[in-house]
Amino acid sequence: MEWKLGTLQHSAFKKIEEPTTAAEVAAVCEMIPAEVPGAFELDLIRAGKLPEDIFKGTNVLQLQKLEATHLFYCTEFEVEDNGMEPFLVFEGIDTFAEIYMDGYLLDCTENMHLKYEYRVEPGKHELMVHIIPACIKARELDLPTSCYGQPYNHDSMLMRKAPYMFGWDIMPRIVSGGLWREVRIDYRPYDRLERFNYRIMHMKGNKVRIDFSVRVQTEQDLLHDMTIKIEGKCKDKTFFIDKTLYSINERIPTVLEDPYLWWPRNYGDPNLYDVTAYLMKGEEILDQKSLKMGIRTTVLDRTDKAGPEGKFRFIINGKPIYVMGSNWVPTDPFPCRQHLHTERGLKLAEGMNCNMLRCWGGNIYPEDAFYDYCDAHGIMIWQDFAMGCGFYPWNEEFQQLLREEATYIVRKLSNHPCIVMWAGDNECDYNTNDPEANVLTRKLLKEVVLQEAHTTPYLPSSPYFAGNRRTFGKPAEDHLWGPRDYFKGDFYGTAISHFVSETGYHGCNSPASIKKFINEGHLQNFRVFDEEWTTHATSMETKENVVSYRSSGVEIRKGSPYAYRIPLMASQVDRLFHDPAEDLNGYAHQSQISQAEANKYFIERFRIRKGYTGGMLWWNVIDGWPQFSDAIVDWYGCKKLAYHYIARSQSPFCMMMDEPDENGNLTLCAANDTQKDLNIKCTVTDALTGKVLLSGEYLAPADETVRLAQLPEEQGYYLIQWEGDACGKNHFVGKIGDKVLTAEYNAFMAAAGFDAEFEGF
Repeated sequence: MEWKLGTLQHSAFKKIEEPTTAAEVAAVCEMIPAEVPGAFELDLIRAGKLPEDIFKGTNVLQLQKLEATHLFYCTEFEVEDNGMEPFLVFEGIDTFAEIYMDGYLLDCTENMHLKYEYRVEPGKHELMVHIIPACIKARELDLPTSCYGQPYNHDSMLMRKAPYMFGWDIMPRIVSGGLWREVRIDYRPYDRLERFNYRIMHMKGNKVRIDFSVRVQTEQDLLHDMTIKIEGKCKDKTFFIDKTLYSINERIPTVLEDPYLWWPRNYGDPNLYDVTAYLMKGEEILDQKSLKMGIRTTVLDRTDKAGPEGKFRFIINGKPIYVMGSNWVPTDPFPCRQHLHTERGLKLAEGMNCNMLRCWGGNIYPEDAFYDYCDAHGIMIWQDFAMGCGFYPWNEEFQQLLREEATYIVRKLSNHPCIVMWAGDNECDYNTNDPEANVLTRKLLKEVVLQEAHTTPYLPSSPYFAGNRRTFGKPAEDHLWGPRDYFKGDFYGTAISHFVSETGYHGCNSPASIKKFINEGHLQNFRVFDEEWTTHATSMETKENVVSYRSSGVEIRKGSPYAYRIPLMASQVDRLFHDPAEDLNGYAHQSQISQAEANKYFIERFRIRKGYTGGMLWWNVIDGWPQFSDAIVDWYGCKKLAYHYIARSQSPFCMMMDEPDENGNLTLCAANDTQKDLNIKCTVTDALTGKVLLSGEYLAPADETVRLAQLPEEQGYYLIQWEGDACGKNHFVGKIGDKVLTAEYNAFMAAAGFDAEFEGF
């Protein structure tokens, strides 16, 4: 299909009769070529109506002026008469739309997360899709007075549109619109398989019970003239099932002996069965569907609260799994482009030895290729439903929208073994004192998961408060953000969480990357207010004198609520170094060291306490646009120093130092997440002098973290190296809280061979 796009501001749209055909659109709008899948802003850029580099300087702020733009997508298409049933399919429409075919209203849409499809007749057709601007549509909707969201995204509380698009601290405000996923014609057999799913019911001994579910579409008189045949294969193992059809909805149980299991990274192979279901009439194949099946069971073993008796861990195939991973957040401001960055982001996560990713609730749901990759590579997925940081309406209209979405999404994704948990939302329990009254997450979404994927665990929210938030105490699973001050300070050092699904630390981009999105005259303004640095903070406002709120007449915060990131990033550098840099290269260098040491500390503190802790998901792999952030890799793919520190700290086998005890002694620990006992020879040296401080041969038992030896903490740089059944190196900075000198740290990095890990300097 070749598409044309017309745009009209709302004030102009109100003055005309609403068009229903391409000719009527052309009479009131200038038409430009459009790409589908796409977003209208990208079409305007290609047409030369917006700056080519929309992310340079403050250019992105121009897009806020387009929030009242009506969009008209027009095309013609032809449907073949080929003996099959044709459907017009929209994989994704953002968000409120009227679909006209041949001048007649076909349907209205109001959820960007759904697929819409329509039976069409053979022949030539004209298609026009009118997309109503979300910010205009929001004026027709009423937000209950108790409901609220992030500072810039209250409109998102009213609709099923990705929350981040209204502005977030990791994303610019681009309230886009368009046909963001594929539009196509599908030809389907009249007798066909509509759905094909499976559930791993339970394992007992060497046997596993699997239930296959099928739904058939047919106009045949007698169903039992047809059969369902299912066959599967993994390596040298096969199975076959043959079932006479007596209902269009069939559940077909089977038992397999000694199957190949699907395991997460570090725990075994992610074995997948190639499974195909055939709809048969006699020997004739009427239709068929195929899938990749991973045989695994999942248990979320948890308590509500943290503490000595608390826990939060994932158990796969009866075995506790230690989680090391990250959050998967928008990889591009425009939803239509996120899939272009999927493989890049996943390979970066693998490079840091991640075995889980959390699909964060402020985003869209990723495309099929994302989950396929994780299935094949043993990367577990924690899947949030698409709600974040708000108090959403509980009225019937919103519940109906959310139930339809959740049912569609769970059915669509439930065949993926990588999905080991569904979570109701991101941080919405923070937004009410009585989160247990939330009908969306405690009832509606729970019911959907129980009905459509009942063998996969469900968590109502992250973090989850099973009671009054103000009196509840510390949840077992938490987000550790807090003051974002010194990373070994009390907030982080005394945290009692058993599992952390968000935490992070700022790290400045490399100078080479900064020069791509900050103009020359602004490059050195990292310690003063600057609208370009603030825009990429991310901030939707750049005025220095905007006051967020006052208390007793005292100004609390200047600028956008998100503008704090630039001064905070500088304060983290100042806290760590005796000699904070005043030039861009030196500042970026120090900031990346600060971030790398912080993430290393977070990860290793949790790994050392394995058993009490079940894992950590830090924030986050890669930026979704050019910005200053917690991400480990920037928008351009340039790795920050933290990438390499995290890769070492998350190695399946790693030796590390625990923090000093009450006597000032450090403890050498071995974290072995492999499934083999390892014999290791380890040497700890002073990296600057080469003096051997500790040496020994040790046994590191499989799937355990053990404490091996002690030595006193001195101010300096400990280089930990090991060989034997595993080889590697790590480091520890003694008394880092007393501040470090840049020259000494650089000398340590050179001695350890880490200095080459800086990119873009």
